[in-house]
Amino acid sequence: MNKLPRRFKLSRAKAYPIGLKIVRCDRTSILGNPFKNDMDLKAYEAWIRHSVTPLPVLTSTGKIRMFCPVKARQRLKELAVNPPTHLACWCATDASNCHLTVILKLLAEMQDD
Repeated sequence: MNKLPRRFKLSRAKAYPIGLKIVRCDRTSILGNPFKNDMDLKAYEAWIRHSVTPLPVLTSTGKIRMFCPVKARQRLKELAVNPPTHLACWCATDASNCHLTVILKLLAEMQDD
């Protein structure tokens, strides 16, 4: 079984540490949380597990971005086979309401299979 990645907090103030294999999981990535309310992790988990319907999200720049659960599941499968050392998000590293909680849970399940 592969070791699960650790959380890494994104910051505009500092660069990524050298030597870490970091995968961004914020809203600019395939694994981003398309729901406005980060507290609704059950909806995010159900969407990423079972949905085939992409969700349109209005970005801060006024553009519409489509979040596709099928692509997200494919990316999770890739990460389960070749895990990064860290998953990066803007949430605090100890945030229990961060969607990385769901991503780490799904990666653990995929590694157990």
